[in-house]
Amino acid sequence: MDCRTARDQHLHGPWPSAIEELQAAYAATWEIYRELHSGGKHGDWIAKRLRPRDGGTNVLRATSVDALAQELEAESEGECDA
Repeated sequence: MDCRTARDQHLHGPWPSAIEELQAAYAATWEIYRELHSGGKHGDWIAKRLRPRDGGTNVLRATSVDALAQELEAESEGECDA
């Protein structure tokens, strides 16, 4: 298998990606994106609350998708209990 074949296989999945699933799960409350540094280097994953709350956490940062998922889950506990 040549390098091009190996690279092309990675372009075909898995779909949806972990970040796409996370974005879908929290789309009503959080905007999720990747920080971009000068020179095109990626930084932390960021979740910013769409409607900021007084006295609450409005921005979450994590170095990985899994860590951001844990932070979002912890922050969102009890929010849907209406």
